[in-house]
Amino acid sequence: MDDDETYERCEERFREIMDLLSNGSSDFWVELDLSLLEELGVLSDFREANPFPPPRFELFISEEKITLVSQQFVFWLLPMEEDDMWVTYAIIAGGLDDPPLLHQAVRARGVYNTSKMLMRMLGKYTQVIENLKA
Repeated sequence: MDDDETYERCEERFREIMDLLSNGSSDFWVELDLSLLEELGVLSDFREANPFPPPRFELFISEEKITLVSQQFVFWLLPMEEDDMWVTYAIIAGGLDDPPLLHQAVRARGVYNTSKMLMRMLGKYTQVIENLKA
């Protein structure tokens, strides 16, 4: 699959996932906070240089969002301003070869809205999802 085709499939999948979220799937939304970080074990691993093996991702950047695509997952990061504060919505879905599957949607704001925190949280979620599949 070439980059244009991958990008188009990501956009199609994004619309499908956003339809799921807008049709009452609020159970998928969680707030990135101290308790979530503790539950995922991110804080105990935070001082390690590279606690999660980095998967290979294709990266697509648009004005609206950042899309990270691997064979098993698609992540969308949507930064926006709300109430004079920057917020990032992180959406984790199954890979493009699978049926549309929303794993988790996370909202990060304030001290939790950093690239390092978001990437570690995404890495930990991928670990948890892969362990559940095994």
